Amino acid sequence: MGLSRFAPEVRGPFQVPKSGALVEEIEDAAGFVVHPWLRQLSAAMSDGASSSFLSSAWSSALVEGFRAQRWVWLLPRLLRPGLEKLLLKRARESFSRKQAAYVQRRLEEGGALKWYEEEGLAEGAHATFLGVVFFQRLGNRGGTYVAFATGDTCMFRVTGNRLALSFPLSSASQFSRYPSLLASCPKNGAGLAGPAIETLTARWEKDDLFILVTDALAQWFLAAVEKGRTPWDQICNVGCQADFEGFVAQLRAEEALADDDASLIYIKL
Repeated sequence: MGLSRFAPEVRGPFQVPKSGALVEEIEDAAGFVVHPWLRQLSAAMSDGASSSFLSSAWSSALVEGFRAQRWVWLLPRLLRPGLEKLLLKRARESFSRKQAAYVQRRLEEGGALKWYEEEGLAEGAHATFLGVVFFQRLGNRGGTYVAFATGDTCMFRVTGNRLALSFPLSSASQFSRYPSLLASCPKNGAGLAGPAIETLTARWEKDDLFILVTDALAQWFLAAVEKGRTPWDQICNVGCQADFEGFVAQLRAEEALADDDASLIYIKL
């Protein structure tokens, strides 16, 4: 008998900008890639800090860099030291190219850079980050996963209609205006997370649900859990972009969700 392919159910990424903003102005980035015959899924999400310049380009560079990895995740755990620094190095290289493209485009438009653009380019950008890689065991009966996180972009694992994991934050009260951020400039954050990056290695079972969301939705989710609710039921009803837009609009109308960019990836294993 041949081996079955790894075929998780993935929805998204879905994104909605803050009220009054255009889709093009979203500072979140999110994406995933499935390698069926490697029995591997990689997903990443990042929230660019509004206070920094070209933050959406930096969050995109982080997500693109993480998703681009393939074979490196197959290495035994003991051979992975420094992998996070390698990923950050590649993301910074990508971001530098995006900065150069921005400067070139501005010059071609015939105008010199404004003072705030020069300061922003020199300072660099900042963003939260969440990345996770799932590996399936032979036999389609679960597997393991490795997750990396900095800041308040969160991942939730739901097993048997209960919240089994909240990473990296576990309480609605932990959210603040000043989360840990990754810096595009080494001088503004030498490691993946300034002080440190949180890492988690654990097992997953068949039919587990993983939900990846940026801060506004993450805080709403945990606040609902703390009130004894099951917010994943509402998220399970989100099947397309239009559903997500309606879902976010309803929560905002109820004043249950902060008015910020919102992103979601749904993964059923």
